[in-house]
Amino acid sequence: MRKILFFFLAAFAAFTSYAQSVTITQPNGGETIFGCQTYQIRWTATGVSNFWNIEYSLNNGSTWTTDATNLSVSPSGGVYNYNWTVPSVVSAVCLVRVTDFADNAKTDQSNAVFTIAQAVVVSAPNGGETWQGLSNQNITWTSPGTAGPFNIAYSTNNGTNWTNIQTNYSGNTLTWSVPNIPTTQALVRVQNASNTCQTDNSNANFTISAATPVLIAPNGGQTWTIGTVQNITWTPSTFYSNVDIEYSTNNGSTWTTIVTNDANDGAFSWTVPNAPTSQALIRISNNANPSVNDVSNAVFSIVPGSVTITQPNGGETLYACQSYQIRWTSSGTSGFWNIEYSLNNGATWTSEATNLSIGASGGVYTYGWTVPTVSSNQVLVRITDFNDNTKTDVSNAIFTVSPAITVTFPNGGESLQGLTSQSITWNSPGTVGPFQLQYSVNNGTNWSTITSSITGNTYTWTVPNNPSSICLVKVINQNNTCQQDISNANFTITPATPILTSPNGGESYVVGAIQNITWNASTYYSTVNIEYSTNNGSSWTTIASGDPNDGTYPGQFQIHPLHRLWCE
Repeated sequence: MRKILFFFLAAFAAFTSYAQSVTITQPNGGETIFGCQTYQIRWTATGVSNFWNIEYSLNNGSTWTTDATNLSVSPSGGVYNYNWTVPSVVSAVCLVRVTDFADNAKTDQSNAVFTIAQAVVVSAPNGGETWQGLSNQNITWTSPGTAGPFNIAYSTNNGTNWTNIQTNYSGNTLTWSVPNIPTTQALVRVQNASNTCQTDNSNANFTISAATPVLIAPNGGQTWTIGTVQNITWTPSTFYSNVDIEYSTNNGSTWTTIVTNDANDGAFSWTVPNAPTSQALIRISNNANPSVNDVSNAVFSIVPGSVTITQPNGGETLYACQSYQIRWTSSGTSGFWNIEYSLNNGATWTSEATNLSIGASGGVYTYGWTVPTVSSNQVLVRITDFNDNTKTDVSNAIFTVSPAITVTFPNGGESLQGLTSQSITWNSPGTVGPFQLQYSVNNGTNWSTITSSITGNTYTWTVPNNPSSICLVKVINQNNTCQQDISNANFTITPATPILTSPNGGESYVVGAIQNITWNASTYYSTVNIEYSTNNGSSWTTIASGDPNDGTYPGQFQIHPLHRLWCE
């Protein structure tokens, strides 16, 4: 009886073994495999169709997910192989099931659960951290399922968008300069660069806080002048939005806005206001959050502007009609100027230029001043900011403007006889010429040229036989006719001594003969009257009146008992 029972049991076991015609050999329990990698599912089978359904479970068989259906797989050496790309999941209670598509009674599953683990696991930041913008932080991860290299990225909006930090990076730690993008929804992602399915993100959001803003200038100790343009500068990377800029004149007790929502470009040109103080500060803030700001480390000073004339500044001698540079320095001024001069030590002023735009070169302002035709030893120059007349300066002391040319002879009161040789003399401290000389016999109403293109300071002049008591001489620089001088007062030209040349004594003339009366025409300055006397000048008889001064007069002398000698 026992033998019969043993046989029955053995036969039942053999029948059951034959019926179980599918046997999974891998994975069959206890393994650890990694998501997004390819592994072989292996099994043996007999009496099957070689068309298969392949499934996996992540919850110890409670539910199954199909990986392949009606898949044609034939054995090799009696073993069936299927390359399974493991999904990107994590579970420690995984199973695999293989079923004959033609007979679902022919099936097997892993004998025990196995584990699917992440190939890449982010360890920091993994949620809850607060990292400050621009700080250096270590991103760390483990990679039990891959050797990399890795692509590392970050998101500031909970993963909606990603920005690369590093690509093709080897290792498991990366020092990251945290971007200055404040957020409470930051994540870090690490991916296998060769298999981007192998990835992990921070488990939860972390926070990026704003960087500490950095104001560069003014940062304390500076002296800035009212009206000057100064650069407020900062480090743009330390601000995460456009900026607001303010100033204080009382060490931060109150603040005045300079600009709001200005571009975060690192510099702002500020025209220093008319607010003198030694307690000035600048504050620059993120427009998106003004509480995140930086203030000057220490106070600086705002001082009034100034003007300082350096030339002419007293004691100089300038010459009329020449160009000289007026020079000055200034601070806190507008660059628009009024320029004046005085010839009476400041009692009255004459405007030379008004609202004139002049920029400094090397810190020095210059103006080319053509000195007027004046003469004074009480001259001053004054420079004033057109937009602020409190910013002004006057030459420290008087200076002199002298004529470039000074006539010294004839200079008034002299009496010069016509046709005599006289030396016209002049001084020319302000020019070397060449010169042109002129004279007038009607107090300057008309002028006649004496000579041109001469050098030196003297000229021998044959005085014209043009009698007048209102004569003047003028000397002119031919290269700059503004430079000239005239006799200070009138002088007199007296007539030349007339010269009769024939008859001039000792001649014998025959009555009725025609004889020429001749004279030196240059010694006469008008038409002539001609007379004769037969009694040695006791009385005279007219020959001609108003005769042209041409140096000769034809006539006929006759002797008559009743008449004196006459000429017609």
